[in-house]
Parts: sequence; C-alpha cells; structure tokens
Amino acid sequence: MTGSRIRLLIVEDHDSYRRILRRMLEAEGLEVVGEAGDGCAAIVAARHYAPDVILSDYHMPIMDGIAMARLIKAGPQPPPIILLSSETWGLIDRARTVGIDQVLEKGCTITSICAAIHQAARQAPPKSTPWAA
Repeated sequence: MTGSRIRLLIVEDHDSYRRILRRMLEAEGLEVVGEAGDGCAAIVAARHYAPDVILSDYHMPIMDGIAMARLIKAGPQPPPIILLSSETWGLIDRARTVGIDQVLEKGCTITSICAAIHQAARQAPPKSTPWAA
C-alpha cells in the first residue's frame, strides 16, 4: 500500500453497478485509482495504476475474471484479486487455481467487500517496485 489508503481497481462490465461500487467504496475511505469494463482493459489498467487490490466481476465480455486473474497473477508482483460473482458454486476452486485471493457473492454487503479488501491488502507481500512495467 502507498500511504494509508488502499488503492483499488474496480473491474465490472455494468457501468451502473461499477459507479455504485465506486461511490460506496470511496465513502468507506478506499481510493479507487481506476476502473475497467472487461478483463482485457483490466490488465492494461492494472499495469498502469499498480493498485494494491483488484476487485473484479467474474462474468464479463471479452475476458472473464478467471482469465484476467491468470494473466495478472503471472506478472511480477501481482496485486491481490477479489472476485465477485452471482454464482459462487464451483467457482471457488477454479478461482484458487489461478491465484484469486477471495471470491464473494454479488449482493453481499459493502461491509463484507471492505473487510475482504482490507484483509487482502494486509496479506499482500510488500512491493519493492510498482507492478507497472
């Protein structure tokens, strides 16, 4: 983490849900450094913004959250990734195999999301240099 605020990248293909998440998370003191609407855009944004944590939807066009996480986790010093999905059954094992840190059900409380973000940021190894190449 840089400073005391957690730097967050939100990846969600539904604009209205992404805007609501952003407002709620910023109201909780998190710094949203970037947004992306699909997995490909998220990879570019992660390299550009070097977030402390990525909060991503699973079902997205172009590239889903699992494929996105696989590519990000293959890079140097990848940030923790939290996946949101309306269908968590069967997804947790697939998510863990690619290095996703947590899977939350869409519709869970903002308190649960914030707790997961804080936990992921605390457990992440310190970055010696930004993830951005």
